[in-house]
Amino acid sequence: MEQVFPGFILSKQMIDTDHQMTLQLWLKTPQGPVLATSPANVTFFVSESQIDSAKACLRGLNINAAIQEHNPFQTFYASHDAIPVTFYRLQDYYRALRAFNAQQIMMFEQDIKPAEQFLMERYITASCWVKGEKAGDSFQQCQFQSGEYLPPLSVLSLDIETNFQNEVISIGFYNQDKSLVILRYESQPPGLADYVEIVPDEQTLLKQAVQTIQQWDPDVIIGWSVIDFDLNLLHQRCEFHQIPFLIGRGKSPCTTFPVRDAASNKKRMNESSCPGRLLLDGINCLKNAQYQFESYSLDAVSELILHDKKLVSGQQKHHQLMKLYHEQPGYFTTYNLKDCVLVWQIFQQLKLVEFEQVRSQLTGLAPGRGGGSVAAFTHLYLPRLHQKRYCAPSLGETDHREASPGGYVMTSKPGFYEKVWVFDFKSLYPSIIRTFLIDPYGLMEGGTATDDVPGFNGALFSRNNPILPTLIEQLWSAREQAKKEKNEALSQAVKIIMNSFYGVLGSHGCRFFDARLASSITKRGHWLLQQTSNWLEEMGYTVIYGDTDSVFIEVKDKDCDYQQRGKVLASELNKKWLKLLKTEFQLESALELEFERFYQPFFMPTIRGQDIGSKKRYVGRDFVSQKNIFKGMESVRSDWTGLAKEVQQHIYQMWFDGEDIQPYIMNIVEQVKQGKLDHLLVYSKRLRKPLDSYVKNTPPHVSAARKLKDLSGKEISKGSRISYMITTQGPEPIDGLTAPIDYEHYIEKQILPVIAPILDEMSIDPLQMLQPQISLL
Repeated sequence: MEQVFPGFILSKQMIDTDHQMTLQLWLKTPQGPVLATSPANVTFFVSESQIDSAKACLRGLNINAAIQEHNPFQTFYASHDAIPVTFYRLQDYYRALRAFNAQQIMMFEQDIKPAEQFLMERYITASCWVKGEKAGDSFQQCQFQSGEYLPPLSVLSLDIETNFQNEVISIGFYNQDKSLVILRYESQPPGLADYVEIVPDEQTLLKQAVQTIQQWDPDVIIGWSVIDFDLNLLHQRCEFHQIPFLIGRGKSPCTTFPVRDAASNKKRMNESSCPGRLLLDGINCLKNAQYQFESYSLDAVSELILHDKKLVSGQQKHHQLMKLYHEQPGYFTTYNLKDCVLVWQIFQQLKLVEFEQVRSQLTGLAPGRGGGSVAAFTHLYLPRLHQKRYCAPSLGETDHREASPGGYVMTSKPGFYEKVWVFDFKSLYPSIIRTFLIDPYGLMEGGTATDDVPGFNGALFSRNNPILPTLIEQLWSAREQAKKEKNEALSQAVKIIMNSFYGVLGSHGCRFFDARLASSITKRGHWLLQQTSNWLEEMGYTVIYGDTDSVFIEVKDKDCDYQQRGKVLASELNKKWLKLLKTEFQLESALELEFERFYQPFFMPTIRGQDIGSKKRYVGRDFVSQKNIFKGMESVRSDWTGLAKEVQQHIYQMWFDGEDIQPYIMNIVEQVKQGKLDHLLVYSKRLRKPLDSYVKNTPPHVSAARKLKDLSGKEISKGSRISYMITTQGPEPIDGLTAPIDYEHYIEKQILPVIAPILDEMSIDPLQMLQPQISLL
């Protein structure tokens, strides 16, 4: 008996069963988790000029495939057509790929994964309607259509602890209903919490962990580096003990595999396949939602988001944990569970699971997948392109020789200003694409009509039913609706995907890369900013700076409502754009210049040591919040010390308030010399590559890391954040200082650079002012 129901995709897999390719979807449905299967096929395209060679190759391999010569598609950047070739068994598809590559038969879209192709051709992203026949615990012979079902998902937070031999000694599990820590211990320690279960060895611990996941049966497993570390190591240890790592639904295996960057072919991250479950790493989810932190460690993020911390932290953390494990196992298990709870609370507070669901529904990307802008663009664009009877280029086929320029950045007019307005083009690049009909398909069709829309670098875009501008218009409307409904997750997800489209078109890892596309976006942005600046100058205003989508003007209007006047001026400029685009291009403007902020006062420094105005560096007091906004300054950069940040924030507050800053500066210098501010002198920087890879140059944090390695005897891995101070013997880790702190360094390299711009504006020589203090050290 057939049933129809909605489902949200938890995992997808294409396999061969009974000589037939079969799609397997694990879905979250109103009735719970369901496995739905369907017969499937996969198609790629072969150059029409080589179709006879392709036929001969398939005959020689005895492969059954449908060659649709009556159904040719147009190709990009080539004069020949392409023929669809459809396969009904997965093994035949892969055999044909290898054989065609060996014989240099030109293929198109052969790099699209079969399961992804099946879904995108049906416009399915993350949710769907299913019609199928129930057979036992699954549904077979299913038909799928796109849907909008976003159910609540059950979540399990997981964290493991290891010893020095990288063996698992403890695993924590947590959700809103229950807690569990499985502890490997030779005896029964006293005073353990009720949620702790003791096992005698690692083998038993691993078996119990697999059984626990199956029993708790979550839709989602979350953690911090849960894929790269926790699940990857659990998989390795299970393999070592010959224990099947069957934590997927239906007791299916979970596997971890590296994902490579499309452009460089270098490993980018690990991903895991766990049938019936989503695996969400906290760090990836934060980055996907565009949260930015100086450090993405659980300790740092939980302190900022939750105002709570791990029970043990620091660069000697592992040694402390092993001491606790042997001497205070009760506290050790509390630590393990606390990590699970912190991860859970971060996900709950920031609604990261909900964000990943919405992001997946918009893009077709699996929830939790890092990056993926190119894949998301392909998932949305390709089926719409096929409707136009075009097939897309394969990766690496397009010409990468010509690059496109970046955003327009004006040289600023430096100095102190009493009042400054900032105007900003709302979603500039998406609105340019939408207004000027910039589109890969439109570029292929352009050049045949007299009214094509001109781009740059010789580009002409057809006005006839563009794909990308229409897609952006739909997303734009969805975001406006999300704002009205106060759906922050949906609004943010739409914004991110829209803003990623320019980066995708300018990426060499995108199959649609063409310098004409990216240049037609960025150069149009240059023109828009320059024309807006010209209009403002003609209206009597002084433009002091412009950057990509923003323009800054000095305000000389007296005794007016500056907020309201700014909004009126933005409206006047928008009317000019409506008129100009209609008159010169016969286009409807989707551009919207917004009044963003009124600063009173505002300061734009010069480039350090020069008279030229800086770029992307300024500070101003926001008129509404009365807070000082720093952009590109030392106080918002992670590579400066707390001393520099505190001094900079304080002196600008005093300067904007009209106070004398010199006594404060002299007092701060004196406190540094007396050692009263040592807690603010710590540098912190992450190792971007393995320690041994730093050969030609040795940055300070690398020197400190090598000393820390010698002191601790422990390997310092890529990605580790090194905290260090500058001493009279050079950089040293804060956990291993052997020499006095070099206070002269901090005065010259941390205080002087942040006070110099203000003192220069006041015509005071900072070196002359500080020299007596430095010479006394």
